[in-house]
Amino acid sequence: MNKKPLSINFHLTERCNMHCQYCFAKYGCENFKEQTLSLYQYYKIIEQIAKEGFSKISFAGGEPLLHPMLPELIRFTKELGITTMLVTNGALLTPRFLQEMGGSLDWVSISMDSLCTETNLKIGRVFRGTGMTEEQYRQRVEWVKQAGMRLKINTVVSSVNKNENFVPFINDAAPERWKVFQVLPIENANRGRVDAFLIGRDDFKRFLENNGKVSACVVPESNGDMIDSYVMIDPQGRLYSNTDNLLSYSEPIYRFPLKRALQDAGFLLDKFLRRGGAYAW
Repeated sequence: MNKKPLSINFHLTERCNMHCQYCFAKYGCENFKEQTLSLYQYYKIIEQIAKEGFSKISFAGGEPLLHPMLPELIRFTKELGITTMLVTNGALLTPRFLQEMGGSLDWVSISMDSLCTETNLKIGRVFRGTGMTEEQYRQRVEWVKQAGMRLKINTVVSSVNKNENFVPFINDAAPERWKVFQVLPIENANRGRVDAFLIGRDDFKRFLENNGKVSACVVPESNGDMIDSYVMIDPQGRLYSNTDNLLSYSEPIYRFPLKRALQDAGFLLDKFLRRGGAYAW
């Protein structure tokens, strides 16, 4: 495909144990059963990803830990020599899972939008009636490090957390990367729910300035940075893009060439590189 190291996000399921209001992982399926492919179909997709020269797959959701075939898919991906990452909200993460994935799972990326319970309730980042506490996030960070895996933290900046100070936590957690997103509106995914959370460029810039004194590598992504700079596959196995803040889809990759789908997608390699998408993984 090209000589640059490329990453792809494989969203295995729309199912999630949390209900973040601004989430755009909504793929227009009638029910979750339609989103579960056979193990053979998953393997076909992953083999195509390897063939096209991708060197990292980030397994995301929804919440990927709810997917019954996640361990098999991580192991198969690693057997093909591809770097593996799990993107999780952390609530279902356990030391046992991490131990079982030893040698197969390279990175764990924990989504953490607030350390304040009240703010998490406003967002909908709630599990069993309450949000994750700072103590629970610290516990997950320690589990990941004890398992010998690399740590990344993802934070979406919105109107409800734009003034929050993450510096002490990030400095203690010491992730290799702290990815900071401006909350993104997608017309056919989170329209109507995201409006109250939107912030402008100035608020996003101010958050970055207020949280700049961290030892971690901070990777900021504005709305403009995110559009057309990700290669993504949805739970039905379709390559999709977010051109013009709209999700559009290819045919399922297990029966359609990934190479052709990539040619039709809006992915822009230069934007991927400018936002720091290629790094030592």
